[in-house]
Amino acid sequence: GNRRRRYQSSSSDRAPCPSVGDNLDSQMANDMFFPLQIVPNSCATFALLSVLLNTPGIDVGPFLTHLKDFTEGYDPESKGYAIANLPQLKLIHNKFSGPSYPNSDSVFLLSSSRAKVYSQAAVFHFSSYVPINGRLWELDGLKQSPVDHGRIEEGTS
Repeated sequence: GNRRRRYQSSSSDRAPCPSVGDNLDSQMANDMFFPLQIVPNSCATFALLSVLLNTPGIDVGPFLTHLKDFTEGYDPESKGYAIANLPQLKLIHNKFSGPSYPNSDSVFLLSSSRAKVYSQAAVFHFSSYVPINGRLWELDGLKQSPVDHGRIEEGTS
């Protein structure tokens, strides 16, 4: 079946990163497109997806629209696994990934533990800063939750 798990801010094994400003609403984490990066060396792909799928008015095409619709309401970890299990996205990712990876076929494999992702992190890391509902959110797939950097004044972007 299609199991949807919700982000639980009270979980003892996954304490969320502290937010700046208001406390993170766990429903907000589920409603925005925020996947945990469970795939080693894929931070740029995850960062781009976070920008594209949280920005209204962008035609992302049928493939990414389906991904967003399918993962609607999923917790960040489940969204990460959904991305990791898309062969089409693996092909696109590997096509554009840099030659610095020893084996490009292993770039987009599932990691059995999040610690493995940290130990294999590349020298460079990419994350997103996205305005969502009048607030600036840091969406970094290596963090347990989005980080709220506060209100964005009207008329600014």
